[in-house]
Amino acid sequence: MYEFYQELMDFLDKIVKVVASALAGIMFLLIVMQVFTRHCPWVPTPAWTEELARYVMIYMAFLGASHGIKEWDNVNVDIILSRLPLKGRKIAELLIKVLVLIFMVIVTVMAVRNFGVVGFKQKSPSIRLEMIYFQAAIIIGCFLCCLQCVGVIWKELGGRN
Repeated sequence: MYEFYQELMDFLDKIVKVVASALAGIMFLLIVMQVFTRHCPWVPTPAWTEELARYVMIYMAFLGASHGIKEWDNVNVDIILSRLPLKGRKIAELLIKVLVLIFMVIVTVMAVRNFGVVGFKQKSPSIRLEMIYFQAAIIIGCFLCCLQCVGVIWKELGGRN
């Protein structure tokens, strides 16, 4: 069961990396378009490029967070952890991972509860799309983070059990 779950998480991680890379390319093109049109007065500057770049970056950040959790590449200050004995450090690291999972579950649940409250009523200023499409980034990203965090905790507990 553990091997299947890890294969599934590896597959999801590959999809996340491809989508995040494509989003990074789109964001790059949008920013280049903004810079080009600002410095060329004869080319009209589209009002939607800055806003779309911002939403693309939000999706990229939430998707990238799931990859960071899978690899456990988080920024941390381990001055306290490094002073603990090995067993205490392992317990503290496991506790941190469980707390991250609890936080991600809470954020996911809150995002799902509030998903349709504002999203259908509010439109983005220049793109004129419902905000629900952009709020979905929170749900998708946090859900993927939860899945990856479960895999990290399972691996920490010894996997295969």
